[in-house]
Amino acid sequence: MIRAGGPTPDVPGVAMGYWGTFVVARTAGPVAELPGLADRGHDVEDEWVGGGWRVATFDMLDDDEQNALVRDLAVRTGAPVLAADVLDSDHAALRGAVPGGEPWRLALRPDGMREYLAFHDPDGGALFPMTATDALAAVLAWSRAAGLDPDEPAVAATLVEEEAVFVEELLFTLLEQLGLPELILQEEALG
Repeated sequence: MIRAGGPTPDVPGVAMGYWGTFVVARTAGPVAELPGLADRGHDVEDEWVGGGWRVATFDMLDDDEQNALVRDLAVRTGAPVLAADVLDSDHAALRGAVPGGEPWRLALRPDGMREYLAFHDPDGGALFPMTATDALAAVLAWSRAAGLDPDEPAVAATLVEEEAVFVEELLFTLLEQLGLPELILQEEALG
């Protein structure tokens, strides 16, 4: 069980979602100290830890650099890496890479992401060319490369899920289904 806790602000009277990037890496130290992130000057908002894995949130990282970032972090850590750009808690662009492999990108809440992109950029749909079958193959290969045991039917359902209220909760559900160990918010892990 992954206890997400906290990434979506709970501000009375404000109906605003979360905007930011989640980075998932197997590392002994803080994600922000990994080469490639440390020199970017981004502050960590929250960090979850468990079983050698860490998930950290940052202000939105530059979209143009994300493929290089996940590829480089996978090489530097020697383990698969994910990065998810969350857009107003409604959709997420999820990128992944394994050491020595090419990065891939898919959308969490894919129909909603296509609608969002069509509204903001008529050519935006080309950013997510993966079919549901290709997306499933990519995340399962990522999980297995990490030495994890994914729940394939659950992952398949999550990748096409459109009803989640907060996509960051959908991301943590996916991480659990991919086989990541229990992740606890750093403050709770220390206390």
